[in-house]
Amino acid sequence: MVLVYATPAQLAEWLELEDPPAGATLALRDASLVIDGLLVGVVYDTDETGAPTDPDVAEVLMEATCAQAVFKPKGTNQPSEGGKVASVKVDKVSKTYAVSPTTGAVVDEKYSEQAVSILRVAGLVPAHPRVV
Repeated sequence: MVLVYATPAQLAEWLELEDPPAGATLALRDASLVIDGLLVGVVYDTDETGAPTDPDVAEVLMEATCAQAVFKPKGTNQPSEGGKVASVKVDKVSKTYAVSPTTGAVVDEKYSEQAVSILRVAGLVPAHPRVV
């Protein structure tokens, strides 16, 4: 059983829409799975279903799930439309993206930066500061 952290109605409210977007249930389910992956090792109180009992934690998980669902609206199991070029070079600066060895397609980002930030600010994902 997949624990889903947001409802289609909450997604609509988060997006300031009257009605949930098409495919909201699937997107939220897939987004919740991605959020679960980010939460591995995080400790918070849950009920018998695994849902957080602290309303603040539940709110953070709902917001992060909504951000992830918007980032990957078709669900995490579907490739996003469009795509990135495999590499770009401007003068002496270049950027190369990871490419799938089987399809040759550029590997899309898995996590919404906004979702990760929501979790990190709430203290649910550890921060890894870099000192230079």
